[in-house]
Amino acid sequence: MLAQDLPAVLGDASRVLTAPAVVDRLSKDFYWYSPVLRPALESKRADVVVQPVSVDEVRAVLRYCYAHDVPVTARGAGTGNYGQAIPLCGGVVLDLSRMDGIEGIGSDGVAVCEPGVRLGVVEAAAREQGWELRCYPSTIVKATVGGFLGGGSGGIGSVAHGGLRDFGTVRALEVVTMEEEPQVHRHEGDAVHEILHAWGTNGIITKIWLALAPRVEWAQMAVAFDTFAAAFGFSEQIAVDTAWTKRLVTTFEWPIPKYFSPVKAICPAGQHLVFFMISADQSDDLRTA
Repeated sequence: MLAQDLPAVLGDASRVLTAPAVVDRLSKDFYWYSPVLRPALESKRADVVVQPVSVDEVRAVLRYCYAHDVPVTARGAGTGNYGQAIPLCGGVVLDLSRMDGIEGIGSDGVAVCEPGVRLGVVEAAAREQGWELRCYPSTIVKATVGGFLGGGSGGIGSVAHGGLRDFGTVRALEVVTMEEEPQVHRHEGDAVHEILHAWGTNGIITKIWLALAPRVEWAQMAVAFDTFAAAFGFSEQIAVDTAWTKRLVTTFEWPIPKYFSPVKAICPAGQHLVFFMISADQSDDLRTA
């Protein structure tokens, strides 16, 4: 029924995906990292994937699914590893990756964008105008803004700007409800916390007002220590001192570095590492700190 009805609901059969291999791929995230989640979620998949390109199309799909008691699972790029984007009871995966526009970046440093735009695209566009993301996950190249807000909490940059719930980073969200007649609501200020990190279970994010930070030219540095205590102590010293402009301070206890080939290539055996993204004009000071 879904495969027959949804092309008419959406108005474009090419964005209603039913090929088993495609549906299986878009029904999964990186859940397989977990030995607990892998056997529990391996067999879970949607019946069909729908790719809307507008708020009206999102409303049309949700209206249909509500009327026919069809479960809906929201999906960004599927880079999460907790199973949030996996449909547990079949139904429709609402793939928002085609809603990927940036409406604008204001002089106040607020980016207005659709949920499917990649974080790396927002970062590049922001830097062209003297801004940058306040925080982002390690999957910045692939992850979508909507997916990050729906399933993330912080990332690179949080050492300076906090997580997604802090300091008004998410200024507002436009959300579509799933009910008999889907409604479009705008959540602003503290009301954004009703939607953040809810995995799309209480509404579908269709527009985001995201506060940015002034652009900084960053240097990436790694510092090795003989003991973990020394590495952690130094990293904490830099992290809490407001005199340092930093985007990342991460401590790796040996033997973690040896499990990552690019890291192993630069890390002496037995050494504990601290990775930094530090303002380029402070890199010499870090070397002598």
